[in-house]
Amino acid sequence: MVANAESGEEREKHTRWYAKLDTTGSTLVQPAVAPFAPGGAKGTQRTARIAGMLSSSAAAFATLQLVLDPDTAAALGPPMIGLRFWGKQGSSSRGKLQVSATTTDGTAFGVDVPLYGEWTEYTILFSALKPATSNGPSTLAATRIERIEWRVTGAAAPYDVFVDEVRSVGCTPDTRPTGCFID
Repeated sequence: MVANAESGEEREKHTRWYAKLDTTGSTLVQPAVAPFAPGGAKGTQRTARIAGMLSSSAAAFATLQLVLDPDTAAALGPPMIGLRFWGKQGSSSRGKLQVSATTTDGTAFGVDVPLYGEWTEYTILFSALKPATSNGPSTLAATRIERIEWRVTGAAAPYDVFVDEVRSVGCTPDTRPTGCFID
């Protein structure tokens, strides 16, 4: 387990949860630090959540960030090849969602993900993530991941996004006998 929201605390064993907004007037209905709501996936008690209204600016966004401690990515590293998480959107949500990973040098890699009104398990392979710019590296190094983001965009769009049970993909007891679950 990379992270879940069961503790209800901003900081879990090796991660921190944050919500972040643009500076164009978008709103957030829950705290920016420890942005949790009751009722997670698969019967868990809590989930990470961002909800509010994006401003009318073309640059509007809201982001749910999972920030990794410096040694966590290295511990998750090879053979980790991606992430698995449970997600859903509220009934009024209209924003577009992108899942991305940002490395320690600030390079972001992302992929657009459709969200549904019911809890759905998603698997994001790092090989599917595309670099945000053309002047950086073309592939993501799992050992250099600093944060994972669920970013909602779309001018003047209401958003309500839930994320729970974030896990590594590719790490098994056979490949890492000391354990894959970081939380």
